Amino acid sequence: MRTQITKNTITGEVTVSPIPYTVEEVKAMIAEKRWQRETGGVEVMPGVIFPTTRDVRADLAAELAAAEAIGDEYSNTYVIGDLRIPVTLETLRTVNTAVRSHVREVFAWQAGMLTRIESGEDLQVIATEVEAA
Repeated sequence: MRTQITKNTITGEVTVSPIPYTVEEVKAMIAEKRWQRETGGVEVMPGVIFPTTRDVRADLAAELAAAEAIGDEYSNTYVIGDLRIPVTLETLRTVNTAVRSHVREVFAWQAGMLTRIESGEDLQVIATEVEAA
């Protein structure tokens, strides 16, 4: 929750009061949090966080299409940071499923939060939850 601190110039009393969020501000917070989560990566194997930026997702889709054309003989090596991961067609399918599921879940979260706003739920409660997410 945002707060405003004011000081009474006559008494010297300091007051801390909440500054309410507007609908537009909370929607922007939700969109920003969705973007951070959408592009922040997903754990696809123990200890391996696969990037989920839109460029990486496009590359993954293209690589999967190429692998599907080659079939079970497909093999490659993905480099993520310092890791070199041998990749098969089945691995690509698994990673693609994990990444797509992650992105769908993030957009579903955003849709749910927007529905809560539209239903008239307390904006300050929603904003607090978004900040903590």
